Amino acid sequence: MDSITALNLCVIMKKLLFCGFFLFTTSLSFGQNQNIQDDPQERLIVEQAKIADPATGKVPFNELEKARDLMSGIIPKLAQIPGIEWYERGPNNIGGRTRALMFDPNDLNNRKVWAGGVAGGLWYNLNITNADSSWYKVSDFWDNMAISCIAYAPNNIKTFYVGTGEGYGNSDAVNGGGIWKTTNGGLTWARLASTKPDFTATSGVSYAFQNIQKIIVNSSGRVFVATQAGVYHSSDGGTTWTLAVGLPSGDNLSSFVSDLEIGTDNVVYAAYGYFSYPNIPFRTASQIYKTTGTHDGTAWTNITPAGLTGSRTEIALAPSTSGAAQVVYMVNQLNENGRAINATKRSNNAGVAWTDITKPTGGSTTPDITNGQAWYDLILRVHPTNPAIVFVGGATHARTLNGTAGAVTWSAFDYWGGVHPDHHAFEFRPGNPNEVAAGNDGGVYYSSNWGNASVTNIASVNFPTRNKNFNVTQYYGAAMKNISNDGYLLGGLQDNNSLKMPGTYNTIGAASVVLGGDGGLSFIDQDNPGYQFVTTQYNNYRLCDANGNILTSLAPSNNGRFITPADYDSPNNILYSLSNSTQIARYVISGISTYSNSVFSIVNSGTVSFIKVGLTPNTIFVGYTNGFVYKLTGITGVNGMTPTSTTVLTPAQTDGVGGSISCIEIGATENQLLITKSNYNVKSVFHSTNGGTNWTSKDEPTYGLPNIPVRYVLFNPLNRQQVLLATELGVWTTNNITAANPEWSPTNAKMAHVRCDMLKFRTADNTVLVATHGRGLFTTKLNQTNPCQTVMMLVAPYDNKTSGTSVYGKTETISATNQVTGTANVTYKASKSILLLPTNPTDGSAGFKADQGTVFHAYITGCQN
Repeated sequence: MDSITALNLCVIMKKLLFCGFFLFTTSLSFGQNQNIQDDPQERLIVEQAKIADPATGKVPFNELEKARDLMSGIIPKLAQIPGIEWYERGPNNIGGRTRALMFDPNDLNNRKVWAGGVAGGLWYNLNITNADSSWYKVSDFWDNMAISCIAYAPNNIKTFYVGTGEGYGNSDAVNGGGIWKTTNGGLTWARLASTKPDFTATSGVSYAFQNIQKIIVNSSGRVFVATQAGVYHSSDGGTTWTLAVGLPSGDNLSSFVSDLEIGTDNVVYAAYGYFSYPNIPFRTASQIYKTTGTHDGTAWTNITPAGLTGSRTEIALAPSTSGAAQVVYMVNQLNENGRAINATKRSNNAGVAWTDITKPTGGSTTPDITNGQAWYDLILRVHPTNPAIVFVGGATHARTLNGTAGAVTWSAFDYWGGVHPDHHAFEFRPGNPNEVAAGNDGGVYYSSNWGNASVTNIASVNFPTRNKNFNVTQYYGAAMKNISNDGYLLGGLQDNNSLKMPGTYNTIGAASVVLGGDGGLSFIDQDNPGYQFVTTQYNNYRLCDANGNILTSLAPSNNGRFITPADYDSPNNILYSLSNSTQIARYVISGISTYSNSVFSIVNSGTVSFIKVGLTPNTIFVGYTNGFVYKLTGITGVNGMTPTSTTVLTPAQTDGVGGSISCIEIGATENQLLITKSNYNVKSVFHSTNGGTNWTSKDEPTYGLPNIPVRYVLFNPLNRQQVLLATELGVWTTNNITAANPEWSPTNAKMAHVRCDMLKFRTADNTVLVATHGRGLFTTKLNQTNPCQTVMMLVAPYDNKTSGTSVYGKTETISATNQVTGTANVTYKASKSILLLPTNPTDGSAGFKADQGTVFHAYITGCQN
């Protein structure tokens, strides 16, 4: 990225003046332990209903891309609410879904590894062989954080390419933003302009680069990319792209490239295949091709095994073979009606002929190694020096030591063993063929003997975690104790259990498992922290003690939605949770591990999407995916009883297009209400001051909020004019929700441009907790002292003035006309404004410039006086 020249970046917000400009640079045995298996397709169905345009049923990802463009031009911290400063809380010992891994070719010791979280950005680890090694993030503010693959150029090993976008459409998959490139070994990065997608496109590069499955680079530097519309290649480092002819290509994912591999002889192999799932009624059939001629991507031949059926396909080359003797393995998914492995084959002659080999199994608990998820998690690799040793990963992973034999035998890790399920990446350590790094839904793992053929007992293979500070976890919700400055946090994560973090307040801490599976919503009684609740998918609730130890299960279970709407009434010790489409379960906690339960009927007005406990006893608000909200009163807990039901909101009373209710927030009384909707192309925020009789939209085109899902809303109880929103791109705030135009602004500094799912407030010390879906948990305190700045400074030696007294009420301007270079971290404070001057066009004198790699903070605080 070139140096960025800044002009006047100051923004005036009522009585608060704030200006900031940030440039960031590279500075820096866990598994599901409960017998609750993941279901990514079910997650997809639930998520689609939350965010799809109600009018079309489709997700307009072009709107998210527009919002990212907007964010890239906005100062990361323009908080409408003074004093917000986010503190990362972790967990620092548990990772999240990882599809991209690469050993750094510039590390002579072959220990540095790059990894990408599917929603948490790009990271690196300086020594993967060290159990105590840490991960360091590259940036929290790339225009796209969905890292899917990474590769380097063999002819220039300081050139890396990072692809974005999860093409395998699970529920929380983030669409991509193209390819990022570095030419200095990862010190600085910039997006290749040629790869920026247009989500309104239905063909061409702008369509193809919305999701990138794989990048490979040949010995001359030619780049090949597996896209959702064919193979693209570039001979000029990604400035321009050519669609490979002679291969399937097109739109609507009819030519989805699932894998690319390259041999030591520069022959490129391309695999096709894509699974059909709801709302995308098509699939790409399994096919395999390889380059011919000069292997520059201009000529290909079809080497698909005869009679092959199925969809998603993975291939693997034996690096110790090449040319006509190239050993190739393949595995694929059955079809859209069967999600298990369909076929496993081997070719000993570069794809001329294929032989069926025994399909890998996952042992007695998971006969199919992918657990019926071959469309979602499927990876295949061959040992660097021994073509008979093959590794396959799915829900669990397996190894064979005789892959070239007639009868292939596989040894599988147990699904509930020490390595996290759902594997997506295997990378061998260069020069050390027995060592491998693995990426899965639990982060990164490392084995020192996985490739050692003398270790014949799979139980003797070591595979410890490498997740220290690799915080790319994806939370659905979280809770905290109502104790001042207490650091304990509880929450549920995608495919990473329900976790407790008993750490220190405002510091990053470690977590441990409370309950396995996909964690859902969690609650802690705000009057008695001895009552805590965690859940898995489908409403499997557990009551825990003050330390997060499970005391008992709450029945009925396994009868809700994947992430079941629920809320907890602390004053009355009652948990409300959706039981089925027409009933809500009511659990009254009467003591440690004791409770009574009942169910009551609700209006069958569609699918329930949110539950909120009211301020009045025995009252709840229920939101639906069609935009309706009902207030239910007089809930006595008698089975079959129907509460008094009052319609609070219908789509016709707002924007007329419905939309899924993602949150209901109550102010000082039940007359003051906020609701949010999480769909694209709807108005997302509504405010009522009369209990829902009338509503005012707080999301109009000029109000500052992008057209993105809003997932949660929170009044600041200290000043209910102030409101926080958890959105698809971080937290947004307003200083006055009652104003005609609330002037929403992002509040993401020291956090990330990441999806946020929940906001929680505790009264003991005014702490706000945000659960992100890609970067873990963060906290801040509201109503912190925000005094007027009386001294402005630039840190030497990059300052015009090292200090100076500001006089409030005057219109003085402090000018910065120098360059911030190197790795300087500069802070500048003033009372009215900071003018960052451009280069003078008359005399050519230098203006303000902050180089990539520097950090520049400019603060302005206005005052009443």
